Amino acid sequence: LQGLSELGADVVRIFILPKIKLIGARIETHLEGTLISNVDKTASGHIKQLLIKVLAPVLKSIRDPPDNIEEYKQEYGYLGVALYNAVVKARTQPNPVTTVPTNISSSPITSSSSITRTVTTPTGIIQQNSNTGRTIVMNPPTRVPSNRVIRSLFS
Repeated sequence: LQGLSELGADVVRIFILPKIKLIGARIETHLEGTLISNVDKTASGHIKQLLIKVLAPVLKSIRDPPDNIEEYKQEYGYLGVALYNAVVKARTQPNPVTTVPTNISSSPITSSSSITRTVTTPTGIIQQNSNTGRTIVMNPPTRVPSNRVIRSLFS
């Protein structure tokens, strides 16, 4: 479920949403049953929360308001009430806006003493943590690749 949800809202809508009533019935037997172990109950609770988190934004976008709790119960079974609450909550929250704060000052920085720091940059190859087999190249010498190298990259 987590992997499918990471592929986007369309994948969730096409592959998870049609099976939600069946999945909800199975979750209900594990959460409400008396002969189920605590491990199964915990796992079922986590799956339920994941489904609600993933499905709420999708349902918000494909269903028109006003939301009716009875329709949610009918369409989504055991998870209907939880999905209804999540969609209503999502509708009341403002849409998230990503902003990047910037502070640009045009006044010069003045100081009574000057600060000098010399930074040397290493050249060559530096290998870190040889167990992983990764090599980090820092400041490679500037070279123009030959035509043969360029052709081999694109062929």
